[in-house]
Amino acid sequence: MSNKNTLYITYMGLNEPLMWSQALPYLSGLRKEGNFNITILSFEKPFGAVDKAEIIRWLTDNEIKWMGLKYHKKPYILSTIYDVFVGILAGSFLTARDNTNFTHARGTVPALMAFFISLINHNKYLFDIRGF
Repeated sequence: MSNKNTLYITYMGLNEPLMWSQALPYLSGLRKEGNFNITILSFEKPFGAVDKAEIIRWLTDNEIKWMGLKYHKKPYILSTIYDVFVGILAGSFLTARDNTNFTHARGTVPALMAFFISLINHNKYLFDIRGF
């Protein structure tokens, strides 16, 4: 595979503990050891434990691109549908901008986005779910 540009979609924010303990170290390892160019598309809740400047500094140090979209909570189902629609648009934009040929979806909501992004942009995707 000559083009190793990857879009990683998560419905969690980068300031959440699970992202810092698992996902970001994993993506950093792929970036360094696998020589992947990675762009993260995340859905951000209000910043708390980890501030935005620290996240941006870490991403810059690890040469990972990022687009954070606002996470919508209410009304429950309609807000998720809205987030999926916006995620498909943003993911399609990032895929075209970064010449991405692979989308890694972490969870069911991102998998729905990745499915449509792959149809629009003719790239492959991986549905990554853990915990079952």
